[in-house]
Amino acid sequence: MTASKTYKGEAKDTKVKPAPFKTASSTAMQMYFVLTAVSFAVVLGAILGHAGLNAALSPVAIASIAAFGPLVNGLLLRFCYGDVQPMSWPFHKERFIGSLHQSFGFNLAMGVLVGVVPVYHFVLAATGNCGVCA
Repeated sequence: MTASKTYKGEAKDTKVKPAPFKTASSTAMQMYFVLTAVSFAVVLGAILGHAGLNAALSPVAIASIAAFGPLVNGLLLRFCYGDVQPMSWPFHKERFIGSLHQSFGFNLAMGVLVGVVPVYHFVLAATGNCGVCA
């Protein structure tokens, strides 16, 4: 194999790179953390027995805030700041239903089963209202 003796310059990257997230701004991140901290403060107050929170919110609502609150906060900020990426990015090229390890739907369901459902039941148990945990 013979090498060329003339320099042809550096290679150019021809891959199209996705647009950066608009929600990666420091303001959006700070808003996310503030909203999530408020959500968890409400949950902690209800677990510790704050009478006003326990009267205003049912145990199911408190557990839902703890389990789904960060997801809802992220979606809310995504729509407020006008993110242009697909919601499933970087998995947007995967089929929703397909083979187990290559389907977005299966991975989403497993993520909810492993990350959201235990938090929901833990908070229900902490408030003393988990029928499954009894």
